Order: sequence, then C-alpha cells, then structure tokens
Amino acid sequence: MTDGQTPENTIATRPPSHVETPSITRGIEKVWGSDPEYQRIIPLETDIATAVIEDMLAGRLSKEEAIRAIAVRSAESKVASGFDGTTGLNNRTRLEERLHNLVGNSRRGGSKLTIAFADIDNFKLINDTLTHDGGDSVLNAWGGHILSGLRRETDFGGRYGGEEAVLVFPNTGENWVTDFMEGLRREMPSTVGEAAMEMGYDLTNPATMSIGIAELRADSTDTRPDDVMMKELIKIADGRMYLAKENGRNQTVDSRNEEHVRRQIELGKTNG
Repeated sequence: MTDGQTPENTIATRPPSHVETPSITRGIEKVWGSDPEYQRIIPLETDIATAVIEDMLAGRLSKEEAIRAIAVRSAESKVASGFDGTTGLNNRTRLEERLHNLVGNSRRGGSKLTIAFADIDNFKLINDTLTHDGGDSVLNAWGGHILSGLRRETDFGGRYGGEEAVLVFPNTGENWVTDFMEGLRREMPSTVGEAAMEMGYDLTNPATMSIGIAELRADSTDTRPDDVMMKELIKIADGRMYLAKENGRNQTVDSRNEEHVRRQIELGKTNG
C-alpha cells in the first residue's frame, strides 16, 4: 500500500472464488498467533477485520498493511457512530450533545449533575518515550479503564481532546463522584500499566491522572442558556484539574479542597 492509497482503494471486500479462506479464528492463530499488536485490535473489531484478514491470508496484504487498514476502518466506524476510535469513549461532539441535554434536564427538574475532568499526567513524555503508537496504546488502555469503572447505565465518559476526558454523572452529587474518581485514579497505574504491557509497551513511570470535579449549581433565577451553563460547568472542572496538576499531579480537586490546594500552591511559590 502506498502512502496515497486508502484501505478502501486497496482492499477487496470479498476474496476471489478460487481462494480458500480459513475461518477468522484459524486465520488469526495461523498468521498472528499471540502478536500483541494483533491481540490489541482484532478481538474488538472482528466484523471490521473479516475482509481484511481474508485479503491478508490470500496474500494481497502484508501483516502491517492489514493492521493499518483495520485501525483506520475501526476509527472511521467509531467516529460515525459517535465514539472516539482510540479510547472507545464518546467523541467530543456526542459528549457535548448528551451533556447539554442533561444540563437542561437538571435545571428544569432540579436534579443533581456532576462531571469530572480527567487528564493523563506527563502524557507528552509517554508519547516521546513510547512513540505515537505507544501513546495511543496508553490512551486505549486508559479508555478501557474508565469504561470498566462506569458500571451505572446512566454514567458515561467522552474524550474531550488529546489525553483529556470528561465523565458525566447524572442525578449524582459532588461527594459521591469525588470518591468514585479517587478510586479510579488509585487503580489507574496498575490497570493501565498491565494493559499497556499486554500491548507490548512497558511504562517506565506509572500512568496517573489529575482530576477536577464540578457539580452544576443553578437556581431558578439563573436565565443563562443551557449551552452557556454547560461550558461554565466544564470550565470549572477543567480549572480544578489544572490546580491538581499545579499541586503535584495525580490527585483530585473539588469544591471542598479547592481553597486548600490553592493555599498549598501559593505556599510552594513563596517557599520556592
């Protein structure tokens, strides 16, 4: 495959009738076995991978071309359905659409709504150390870590940008969300590290994240539009996340400890 070609231009959707095509399972074992890169993408994308694997087994694609084609098709499929192709979370457009609706419902119904803004610490260093593919593997593992933690049907997360994610908790107050996110934060080094190792990447330093929490606080006299309120909510959570970064990373900041964290930061600047 040349640089100018796309998988759609180079991959036949059906093999010629004279080609004997093994089952996908036997093809996997025959060609890739336990290759970590293969194990990372194939189990999740069997339907997308079928035609690609058939072409590879028939000799029309190399292993590297097949991996690249499956990754591209998977990402395109997830984007079309509202999901981020790297993390498996909602993409930003779908995240903001769902959050916007919840903000409106919360304001009119008087229900609680809390979000968490999470950012992987030192991700540039991870990317520089492991290369772009390794960085994507960490993002993939991080997304899986978040999804495995969101066990309530009403809760969801979305990739906000780069190594940032917003998690949304309808009908839930700040205290519960902070406790939940603290558990997710503490478990991250082991779960993401193990997942990255399975993909063939060894993290020199544990993967951690900094988190900001914000609960929607609006009374009946607040006449601002829902989209303005949504942006304000995200801005507050984002600001608290940056306070967590500035205070040493790998921690969670909410309304209860925000002033204490600010004082700690100022104290550090004074002593420094």
